[in-house]
Amino acid sequence: MGRVRAEQASQAPDHERRIQAAISGVANGLYKSYRAAAKAEGVVWQTLMNQVNGHCKTRDKAFTKLQLLTPIQEETLVDWCRLNSSSATSLHFTNLHAQALQVCGKCPGKNWPWHFLTYLA
Repeated sequence: MGRVRAEQASQAPDHERRIQAAISGVANGLYKSYRAAAKAEGVVWQTLMNQVNGHCKTRDKAFTKLQLLTPIQEETLVDWCRLNSSSATSLHFTNLHAQALQVCGKCPGKNWPWHFLTYLA
């Protein structure tokens, strides 16, 4: 049986929030140093320093070119999902898939609707 690995800290949903909290904590005087801020917020010091010095982008900014939809297209699709929700129309994956194809002109993958709805939640 294979080894089960623990979830990496960088994969945690609130990881980016903790990094930003550490940076703002140092700027606001809550923490004396970046090392103290990293320890208090539970992030790796080197990751925090890379972020402060601009050596790496945030996860959201780093992968924008790989996303199917632009932020404007994504907001349009979210509005369409909310409209369907408010009119009590059941949202089926095939409808969401077809709407995404219509908005961006590219065919999403078979698991794309599930990931998109998970992102919305």
